[in-house]
This record gives sequence, structure tokens and C-alpha cells, in this order.
Amino acid sequence: MKKIAATGIIVLVLAGIALAMFGWDVQDTVEESVKPVKIIEVFSEIAPVVLDYIGTVSPGEVRQLGFKSPGKIAGVYVVEGESVKKGDMLAALDTKELLHARESANEDLKSARSALEFSQSVFQRMEELYREGAVSQQDLEKAILDKDLRQASYSQATVNMENIQSSIEDAVLVAGMDAYIVDVLFKEGEMAAAVYPVVVIRNGDLVVNTGLSEGDAAKVLPGAPVKVKAGDREVFGEVVSVDPVPDEDTRTYNAKISLEENSFSIGAVVKLEIMLGEEEGIWIPLTSVMADGEDYVYIVEDERAVRKKVTIDRTRSSRVRVKGLNPGDALVVEGYRGLKDGDRVGIINKTSAKGC
Repeated sequence: MKKIAATGIIVLVLAGIALAMFGWDVQDTVEESVKPVKIIEVFSEIAPVVLDYIGTVSPGEVRQLGFKSPGKIAGVYVVEGESVKKGDMLAALDTKELLHARESANEDLKSARSALEFSQSVFQRMEELYREGAVSQQDLEKAILDKDLRQASYSQATVNMENIQSSIEDAVLVAGMDAYIVDVLFKEGEMAAAVYPVVVIRNGDLVVNTGLSEGDAAKVLPGAPVKVKAGDREVFGEVVSVDPVPDEDTRTYNAKISLEENSFSIGAVVKLEIMLGEEEGIWIPLTSVMADGEDYVYIVEDERAVRKKVTIDRTRSSRVRVKGLNPGDALVVEGYRGLKDGDRVGIINKTSAKGC
């Protein structure tokens, strides 16, 4: 009996080994695991080409106004922050000395005019006498020389009078445009040097300045539309100019952007979307892209995960435009962590890539 029992045990062991080797019992076979994933179907779409930048709101035009001649400030008629109209008086110099100088210059001008008129009459008489042979060539030449000298004196007196009159007129600063007073640099009674700024004004327009990289500066042209945002405010504008030379400190190229409406305060920091046009491509969620020395994603083919190398061409918010995928590919957007090339997958949800 012990021999029969031993033989039976040996037979069972051999049978178990055979089953293990040849897989005769399907129910005992270890089944392949299925990993659940969520996918989206990618497609080619036309999307705007946008450059994202940060800018600062500045006055559109700033002018520094000063007197052409030095003098004592007789009055300042504006204050910082005040609005003025074109032609409004801003400040004036004391013109007492200039008015006295004009009186003196006017007397000099009258004297020079009288002397010139007398000299011209003498010349005309001498010219007649010379033709009659009553005076010599030398006498005529003296009359001509005297007339020319009187003419020069009269011209100089005229110029002197015009300069003094111009100084009197320039002794009043007026606004050349509707503007706001940015700063007042002098007070009544102080001495102002020639052409030194006395009042700083700006027009009502606002612009946004931003520094572009060298590559982007070559793409941005005047007239390009721009979306300007700050908080819940959003207005449109356009590129006015791009500096051809970079800033020495930042090495960026300043771009000036005009605004359709002045909805921001000076100095405000705003977000810019500079629109360069449109282009076609495949856009996918940035989060679906992984990297291990190269950028890649997983797609699903025949219920299997397939690793696909991609090249990121452009980034826009939470989406990227990539090369390496084809329209209709089933992109894994959830469940890709721990996924391997060739893994069997089960689709739990499928949506379109639009708006992802």
C-alpha cells in the first residue's frame, strides 16, 4: 500500500509539472492586466499665432517746455495734474527789461532808417551830378559806400528789434496741444536758464511699451493687432513701432503699442497678446507630453499603448503645438503615468481635442 501511495504522489507531481509547462488548464493561466486610460482624438486646426509679453502703460507723448531766453519767472499758472487746452498760458517771464530794451531798439531802428533814407537821397543826387560831370568818380564812390554802411546799420537794427520782440513773445509758455500737466519745475521769482524745462506736459493718449526678444522683434511689424489685459479689463491696440536697436541694458527691442481706449492708469503693468496671424497644426494638452531625454506621448492603437516621439513647435497657455502626430490619433491624456510601450489598455473615456 505504501508503494502504491508513493507511486500516486509521483504521478500527481509529474502531472502538475506538465500542466505548468504546457498550459493545458486555461483557467490557471495568469491573465494580462488591462490599464485604464482616457484618450482624445487629435486633429489639425487653424489657430492664431500669438506672442505673450508683459508691458507698462506710459503717456503717449511727453513734452518739456522751456523759454528760449533766460529770465526771472514772473508767474506759473498751472499745477501738476491739471488739464489744459491748446493755447492756454502755462508760465511767463518778467519782461520789464525786455520792454525797455525794445523801446531803445525801436529808437535805434528809427535813427538807422532816417540815416539810410538820407544816404539814399544823397547817393541819388550824386549819381545825377556824376552823369552831368559835376562830381568825380571818387565822390560818387564815397556816396555809394556811405549808403551801403547805412543799409548795414539799418539791417542790424532791424534784426536786433526782431530778436527783442521774439524774446518778448517767447517769454510766455503756452500749451501746443490739449494736455495734462505732468510736472512744474520752477516757482514764481526763480531764475530759469534758456531752454531749460519749466513745465512738462503730456497728451491724453496712452501707449504700452514692452521689450521684444531679437527673434520676435523681426516678426512684429507696425500695425499688428494686440490684445491688452489687466484684471478684468481688456482693450485692443496695435503696434506703432519697434526700435531697430536694442536697449543697452536689457538687450531687448522696445515696441510701442497704441490703445484704442485709455482704460488703464499710467505705470500699470498689463498682459499683451501680440497677434501675428494664423497657422495650422496639431495642438494637444501640455500635460500629456512626457520627457526622458526626448519628448514623447502615448497613443492607442489596437488596444495597445504606443509611444510616439513628438517635437514641441509652439506653446500657448496650457496647450502645445507638436509635430509627430497625425490627425485621428488617439492621444492618452489620463492614465499615462506608469504606462509602457505595448501595454494593453482599456479606454474609459474618449473626447475631442478641441478646446483641450
